[in-house]
Amino acid sequence: MPVHHTAARLLLAATLGLATTAVVAQEHAAERGQIRSFRDWMVGCDNTRSCRAFALPAIENTGKAALRIDRGGEAAEEARVTIILGQDVSLLPGARLRLVPATGAAIEITAGRDATEVDGDVEVTDATASRRLLAALRTTDKLSLTLMQKDGAAVPAGVISLDGASAALLWMDERQKRIGTRTALVRPDTASTRVVPPPLAPPAAPPPVKLEGGPPPTELPEPMLQAVLDAYRALPAGSCDASPEESAESLSADRLAPGLLLVGLRCLAGAYNEAQAFYIVTEGDRPTARPASFARLREPAPEPDRMRSETQPDNILWNSELDDTTGTISHVAKGRGFADCGEMGSWRWDGRAFRPVDLSFMPACRGLLPPNWLTIYRTR
Repeated sequence: MPVHHTAARLLLAATLGLATTAVVAQEHAAERGQIRSFRDWMVGCDNTRSCRAFALPAIENTGKAALRIDRGGEAAEEARVTIILGQDVSLLPGARLRLVPATGAAIEITAGRDATEVDGDVEVTDATASRRLLAALRTTDKLSLTLMQKDGAAVPAGVISLDGASAALLWMDERQKRIGTRTALVRPDTASTRVVPPPLAPPAAPPPVKLEGGPPPTELPEPMLQAVLDAYRALPAGSCDASPEESAESLSADRLAPGLLLVGLRCLAGAYNEAQAFYIVTEGDRPTARPASFARLREPAPEPDRMRSETQPDNILWNSELDDTTGTISHVAKGRGFADCGEMGSWRWDGRAFRPVDLSFMPACRGLLPPNWLTIYRTR
């Protein structure tokens, strides 16, 4: 009987491997998210052709004013303009925000009438003001911001660089298939919006699944531990800085299903980050260990925007946490302790593999916290 059980487990492992390959191949066939930089601007588009562009705060002005443009992939959708105020600036109801281009007329926005403000993010709701701002992005190199308070006080609120804006928005137009149409942000022309293809539908997220099968072993049996360490040793050189022996001292084990474990070994550690390399392990007389796959589903960013997480094997996650009531593992790779740059995402176990649920990036450490990061993959 034990021989038959072992053969069944090996057959299960082979079947899971083939299924994982099929799932990943299907996901990679979809359009991938991309991020690009254009001097002081950064833009990202996700797998549905929804895009976000930023005028980044200057390096020496981290946490100061920025400008954000969001636009979905629907042909008739308008671009939404949001001004992100500095950390020490607030726009009270009735106050005015005065934006002065280096060339051209000033644009004034009144809180509560032309814009809504939430936690320092001022979304322009007046269509005329939005169009004037978008036009200014193509014709000048900077915007100076001044807060005009109700008592008449004028408070400087920063300068937004528009160097790279036209290139960033042209790239956004190209990703959304708008070039040459009336909806293009750069070089609009007379082509009808009917030529803009519909946005891609986001794939369905796997339903939540409770991980069952009983508690994992408190210590891995020696054959299972050796299988995991052998797989860890096979990582490309430079992926991790912990030796196999060091990693074995702080490994984690979680139950995915009867006879199946998710085992993590410490890979990298820093002041505010810790990474683990994860393996899916079959129990039994002849245990097997294969790298887990947490697909990033993105086009590699060019230098200097590429982050370390883009060059690592995709079985490595940072500051991860597994929710065994939903089968979801999440991670946040912080570019620095302030958590204003890095990568965050989640993946869900579907009974065969971990499939991506959402993924966001912010390569530039300029004071922009996760709600402002660039989403490059989403599900419904």
